[in-house]
Amino acid sequence: MLLASLALGVVAGVLGFAPLLYSVSLTKHVTTTSNLSHAGALLLGVGASFALTIGAMIACILIARAYVLSFVLAEALALIATALVYGIYKQVRKNRER
Repeated sequence: MLLASLALGVVAGVLGFAPLLYSVSLTKHVTTTSNLSHAGALLLGVGASFALTIGAMIACILIARAYVLSFVLAEALALIATALVYGIYKQVRKNRER
């Protein structure tokens, strides 16, 4: 059960990064006269990501309270690792284009 909570935490952490990816791609289509500014799009992504991660934590509390710590730690570390990998990938790709 511990391995399942770790695996599900990793999946929830990676899925929690998806709204942030969508909001970054949304900012590319925002014009300067648009009501939805760059910051607004990114804040919507952060809010959706927050809601997904908190929702997964609450579901874990309701289903398997004994494994909440391992689930939450795996989820947080997976979210951070996904963000780091995405940032490094974008930076390396940007440097190769130069």
